[in-house]
Amino acid sequence: MAKILVIDDDGRVRLDASRFLEGRGHDVTAVGTCREGATAISRTKPDVVLLDRQLPDVDGLILLQKLRKNAATAQLPVIMMTDRETAAEHGEVKALGVVGYIAKPLNVNGLDMPVTLALRARGIAPMAQRSNPQSRQAASAPRPKIKGSVIVFETDDDEHKPISSVLQFIRFHPRRITVFSMARREFVSDPPRMVIIGHGFARDGNRIVRDISGYPGAESFSIIPVGNPEYPGTYANAFSMGTRQVVSGPVRTEDLTTAVERAWDAYVAKARRAAA
Repeated sequence: MAKILVIDDDGRVRLDASRFLEGRGHDVTAVGTCREGATAISRTKPDVVLLDRQLPDVDGLILLQKLRKNAATAQLPVIMMTDRETAAEHGEVKALGVVGYIAKPLNVNGLDMPVTLALRARGIAPMAQRSNPQSRQAASAPRPKIKGSVIVFETDDDEHKPISSVLQFIRFHPRRITVFSMARREFVSDPPRMVIIGHGFARDGNRIVRDISGYPGAESFSIIPVGNPEYPGTYANAFSMGTRQVVSGPVRTEDLTTAVERAWDAYVAKARRAAA
C-alpha cells in the first residue's frame, strides 16, 4: 500500500481522487491548500503527491520549488494537476522534475498510469504484487511479449523519459533518435510499428514526415507528433499519412497512452486487411 497525498482546493476532485486511489489499495490523504499540503508531507511522508497548480493560498509551483530545495523531499515524485498547460508553465515545472501531468477537469481513470509510473520510479511495487501470493506468482511468470518497436525522435532527455515510460508500460520497445541522419539506418534495420516526433524535432516535423514517408514500411506505421501547435507543419504531413493522433503541449501520460493504443489498433487492423 502506497501513501498518496492529494493537494487540491476542489472538494469534488479530492473526493473522487481519494475514492479511486483507495479502491486501488492506496492510503490517501487529501488537503485543500499548500499550507496543509506542506504539513501533510512532513507528517505522512507520502510516496507520491498529486499537486494542483492553482491553489487558494500559494501557487502550487511555489510548494514544488520548496520540495525540491529540501533534501528530504528533493526526489519525491510529484504529479501536477492543471488546466492551463502553457509552454511557459511546462518549462517551469519540467525544470523541477514533475513525473507526470493530469489534465483538469479530472477524469479519475487517468490517474492509474501516472501514479503507477511514479510508484515505479520510487521503487514501489503495485499493491497486488506485494500482498497477493497469486499476483506475486504471476509477476514472476514470463512477461507479456513486446508488441514491437517505436522510433522516438527527441533530443530532450526530460521530454523523452515520460514517452519512454509510457511505451514500456504498454509493452513497446522505444528506440530513440536524437540526430536525423541516423534515421534511415534505424528504419531499414528494423521497421517500427509507429513513430513519435517529440518536441525537440517539432520545428523540423514537416521535413521529417516527408522524408520518412519513403522509408521501408512507411505504408504501415502511424506517426504521432508530440509538439507545440506553433509548428503546424508537423501535423499537416502526419495527417496526410493517415495519422489521427496528435498530442500537443506537455506530454500527459493518459493522452499519449490513448494515442499509442489507437495507432496500434490501426496498425493491427491494417495488417489483418492485408493478410485477408
